[in-house]
Amino acid sequence: MDNLETRLQRIQSKLKAGGFSLNPSMTEAEIESYEQRHQIRLPEGYRLFLREAGNGGAGPSDDGLVPLEDAAKLDEPFPTAQAWTEEMDLLSGMEASEEWEDYFSRGYLRLGTSNDWIGDWILIVCGAAKGQVWMFCHVGVVPCVPARDFLSWYEHWLDKEAEGDFDQYRDYAAQDEAN
Repeated sequence: MDNLETRLQRIQSKLKAGGFSLNPSMTEAEIESYEQRHQIRLPEGYRLFLREAGNGGAGPSDDGLVPLEDAAKLDEPFPTAQAWTEEMDLLSGMEASEEWEDYFSRGYLRLGTSNDWIGDWILIVCGAAKGQVWMFCHVGVVPCVPARDFLSWYEHWLDKEAEGDFDQYRDYAAQDEAN
């Protein structure tokens, strides 16, 4: 796999070619201040994106990428490294949607809401799944398939957008032999 800088350079070229724009980037001091306030260390690829590309803007959702300061759910680590849906008996008696939403509503940054409101794209920032992008929706929480970190998730969106063939379910949540 390419190093983070190479991957980000590819993303920046694709953003420019596609006519996409991002919000202004953050300084290292701003990122460190955020991390200190929340007592976390952001995944390296996401930190690089914030510092060198931008803090929110174009992305695979109606509202684009959510700026860092609007994205936090960091009071505790994300509680699992395995997919979970309402049908699974992860916690006995956890039936009400509000109960499991409460249980899973921590340890991540909200990246944006999916275009057809399947749910929210989230970046796990603390816990066993740190660095992975997942989908949090009304029936559960699941990682991207195949597993993707922030930069691969974002670059995949840019590639599919350029082809005019972006489908959130197929491209992120279902096995796709081509990926």
